[in-house]
Amino acid sequence: MKAIILAAGRGSRLGPQTDNRPKCLVTLGSKSLLSYQLDALHTITQDIIVVRGYKADEICVPGVRFVDNPDYATCNTVGSLMKARDEFVGDCLVCYSDLVYEPRLIQTLSAAHSSIGVAVDTSYEAYWKARWGSTECDSESLTIDSDGHIRGIGKPDPTPDEIHGRFIGLLSFDGAGSAAFKEVYDYHAKTYTARAGSWYAANSFDSAAMTDMCQAMIDFGIDITAVPVERGWIEVDTLEDHRRYKQWISDGRMQHFCRAFENRRADDLA
Repeated sequence: MKAIILAAGRGSRLGPQTDNRPKCLVTLGSKSLLSYQLDALHTITQDIIVVRGYKADEICVPGVRFVDNPDYATCNTVGSLMKARDEFVGDCLVCYSDLVYEPRLIQTLSAAHSSIGVAVDTSYEAYWKARWGSTECDSESLTIDSDGHIRGIGKPDPTPDEIHGRFIGLLSFDGAGSAAFKEVYDYHAKTYTARAGSWYAANSFDSAAMTDMCQAMIDFGIDITAVPVERGWIEVDTLEDHRRYKQWISDGRMQHFCRAFENRRADDLA
């Protein structure tokens, strides 16, 4: 199994934290987000590819292979993954780069026997309330049917009945799953010729997020399996996130949400 980390974006919502470095190199608890991910991924694989874009030369890690996305400013996670389509074959994990997660999450996902699996936090409520003040905000909610398959994902302004868990940004594919992903992508790339106007929840096809692509695959009749996990992760997306998490590490609250930091001292905070 190999892992592909999507780390091309600028991370403008992190403000000055990303003025001179890519989002994945932002530090928290004295380590970069990328370092935490590599530590977790190395528990299951040594074959790791990082898709770089913004300030690509800053991301230089021994033992990791790289694919560059020169179009990082105009495309989202799906476009970045397709820059690495030659690597996206066989058994793969696909990971957003602005996460910190405990190794058990990636171990659970990699052990799931599904063609396409998506890590879903089924105990997200406390984290979401602490982070956002509500459990009903953002578009990365999803609905799961009785067979454990995702039926709806990324719907804006979902109702409470439509939220069965939260998309994290960790996915697994076997050979058939990665091939199906590329087939659906190529179909829409050819048929969505105007390249203008919205595509699912994205402003355009080129700016599609992974949740948009997941919904497109579901609409093609492709099964996507929800792989349930409970807490054990955080997303570092905004400057407020970064400030909040530093405080949580310092006062001990972080251990309730993600134990990757539990050995960090307050005086190590970046």
